[in-house]
Amino acid sequence: MFKNQPAGLYVLALANTGERFGYYTMLAIFLFYLQAKFGFDSTWTGQIFSIFLALVYFMPLLGGWLADKWSFSKCVVSGIAVMFVGYALMSAPTPVRSDMSLMILFAALLFISVGTGLFKGNLQVMVGDLYNEARYSDRRDAAFSLFLYGHQPRLDVRSRCCHRSQELCAQPGRIPHQQSYGSYSEQLVYRHQRLHCRCLKMPTSSAQ
Repeated sequence: MFKNQPAGLYVLALANTGERFGYYTMLAIFLFYLQAKFGFDSTWTGQIFSIFLALVYFMPLLGGWLADKWSFSKCVVSGIAVMFVGYALMSAPTPVRSDMSLMILFAALLFISVGTGLFKGNLQVMVGDLYNEARYSDRRDAAFSLFLYGHQPRLDVRSRCCHRSQELCAQPGRIPHQQSYGSYSEQLVYRHQRLHCRCLKMPTSSAQ
C-alpha cells in the first residue's frame, strides 16, 4: 500500500491531518471555552456553536466555486493561511467577558470557517489528480485509504481533551439534564457536553 505512491500524497495527507488536528482539538473544548470566558448560557452557546458548524459545512461550496475559477492548489494554500490566522486570533490572550474579546472570537470563527471552505474538498481533488497518470492509476483506492488514515490522530486528541474537561464535568450543575434544554441549538450543547462526560464515564447532573 505504501510502495510506489507519488510523493505528493504524503504532503497532502499531512496537511489534512494538521487541519483536522486543529479543528477537532478546538471543537472539543469550544463549548467550555464559551461558557468559561464569556459566561454564555446554554442558549447563546448553542447558537454560536450551531452557526459556526453551519458555516464550516457550507463554506466548501464557496471554496469549490472559487477553485473552478482560480485553482485547487491556490485555494488549498490560501485556506491554510486563513485558518492559521483564525486559530492565532482565537489563541491570543484577551480580556475576559469584554466586547473586544467577543469581536475577536467572531472574527476568528469566520476566518476558520472560510479557511476550511477553501481547504476541504479541494484537497481531495488534488489527491485524485495525482493518479491521473497511467503509472499511478491502479493505486488510487489505496491512496485514499492512506489519506483517510490521517484522520485517526484526532480521535486521540479529542479523548485527551475530554480528560482535560474532567474538572468542568465534575462540578455540580455544570452539565444540566437534557429535559432542561428546549431548542435545537440547546440540544446540540447538551449532546456535545454528554460526549465529554462519556469519555470520562461521569453522569450528568439531574434537573433542578
